[in-house]
Amino acid sequence: MTRRTFILALLFLIEVTAYAQPDEFYISLKYSDWGELDSLSQIVSIDKVDDGTVWAYASAKELNLLERRCKRYQLCSDNDAAEKASYTMAHTTNQMREWTHYPTYDVYEAMMAEFAAEHPDICKLEEIATLASGHRLLSVKISGNVLSDSTDKPELLCTANIHGNECVCMVTALRLCDYLLSNYDSMPEVRRLIDSTELWILPLANPDGMYRYYDDTIKSSTRSNGHSVDLNRNYPHINGTQHPDGNDWQEETTAMMRFFDKHHFSLSVALHNGSECFNYPWDTWKRLTADDDWWRLVGSAYRDTAQAYSASGYFDDGCNHSANGLTNGYAWYSISGGQQDYANYYKQCREVTVEISSTKILSGSSLPKIWEHNRRSLVGYLSEGLNGVRGKVCTVTGEP
Repeated sequence: MTRRTFILALLFLIEVTAYAQPDEFYISLKYSDWGELDSLSQIVSIDKVDDGTVWAYASAKELNLLERRCKRYQLCSDNDAAEKASYTMAHTTNQMREWTHYPTYDVYEAMMAEFAAEHPDICKLEEIATLASGHRLLSVKISGNVLSDSTDKPELLCTANIHGNECVCMVTALRLCDYLLSNYDSMPEVRRLIDSTELWILPLANPDGMYRYYDDTIKSSTRSNGHSVDLNRNYPHINGTQHPDGNDWQEETTAMMRFFDKHHFSLSVALHNGSECFNYPWDTWKRLTADDDWWRLVGSAYRDTAQAYSASGYFDDGCNHSANGLTNGYAWYSISGGQQDYANYYKQCREVTVEISSTKILSGSSLPKIWEHNRRSLVGYLSEGLNGVRGKVCTVTGEP
């Protein structure tokens, strides 16, 4: 073996070994009461809770912390493993528009650009940030006066995939873009929503997690971002603590906080996978919001509509306390540093977390079903942004 061949072989071995080491671990733990569950939530990123058992994602550092606190856990495989074998990637935008595939990263970018190019009167592409990896946070603005920067209309927001392995919601958000743009001329309720609001849709909030190592597949997708940080625990705590997860703000987080600062969103929905429920604030505090009755009203409407257009059993997740698909976040399990509480508390935006699939990476044939189950509910929830009172309070001389 020549010296050059040896070096190449060594580099290959190092690369393979690096990819073989998991960046996050999927674990299960037992808990005895809500206090212990709350304590675990401060250490690991809880995925779901059921009958005294917690399933969570943890980094090597977090596993070490569990061991130091004598918390017993069990390593387990993510329950999406069987589904992962049955999905296919779209390598063209035409293939993606069949809606039975997941896009490669390049196809994702191309599709976002196509939305704006095909509907220039009502759609504009905006880059929120370019990450160090080269991946971009992209959003489309959909509005009847899309080229105007006026904020006289209610601003609405839909985000997806803050957890990189929750890929069903990314496809759903892309399809929401396509549905609204394609039906602007034919559906009065869609036209009214677009003409009367400024709707921003960000289908991929964590591209480094979804395309962790490769841009042409999601087989290595992770919940966390490229630095093994759960972005939905990385926002300021609503008690004033700036870094509740002990990590610096990630570049994705700072970009999104700037995005919130730039706009005045009055209503937002964050799409997730892992359960099937409408999760409204607060996630951090036990006390209810002043809007609790309203949250229950719109949440029940979302759930009831989704169930009316789906098979029996959909969207009736108990959330560990017989919630029937509708839960206050804290009653399910508490988290700190989530985007939902940040938006509601710091930005006065009514944001909700909607879990649309108990499986994070469904087979391609199942993707259209999730869309059909949720499209009316999504449009109905966003249309809540048309309700209420808005305007300016001015002096007698007309100054705001």
